Amino acid sequence: MDAQSVETQRDFIVFAKQYAISAPAEKSLPYTGYMVSLEYYLRSLWTISLFNSHKHLTWSLFAQLLQGTFMTLPASINPSWDRHKRPNLSEKRADFEHLHAMIVYQIADLHYLNEIRSTGDVQLIRDVNGYIEDSWRNTSMLSFINTAVGYFDNYRKPDFPCSWHTMAIFLQVGQRYE
Repeated sequence: MDAQSVETQRDFIVFAKQYAISAPAEKSLPYTGYMVSLEYYLRSLWTISLFNSHKHLTWSLFAQLLQGTFMTLPASINPSWDRHKRPNLSEKRADFEHLHAMIVYQIADLHYLNEIRSTGDVQLIRDVNGYIEDSWRNTSMLSFINTAVGYFDNYRKPDFPCSWHTMAIFLQVGQRYE
């Protein structure tokens, strides 16, 4: 199924399942040639989401954003992004602000974890690995997307509306559920 032909939540689930299977390998992106990781994937998703933030998010646009992520350069890390403040998606916010809060939290957290891993400090890495087991159930792009899609397929009502808040829930589920 093509991303532009997605109209309903069911269409989105079918598309996303196919997308997760056919997504580029985690070691390289044939479109841009840089190494991919969940952090890079989310940074690219943030870039393309910002570009489209003035639009109402539909299931079709959501599918197009996922698909376009692999052809989008990742956003730079912003030192002001707070990895210590996990967003509460039930707080009252403007629709796009839900996505903003969730994705920058996840990017900052993954960036920090990747920096710790690169130090080679065995004790710090053990601490980080324990943290990951508690906070990140899915640190690979493929498991992240598959888990989020599975949740939407199994637990969301078929007529669940699409919004930027919905996308934030998708990201939260990808991180936290097994």
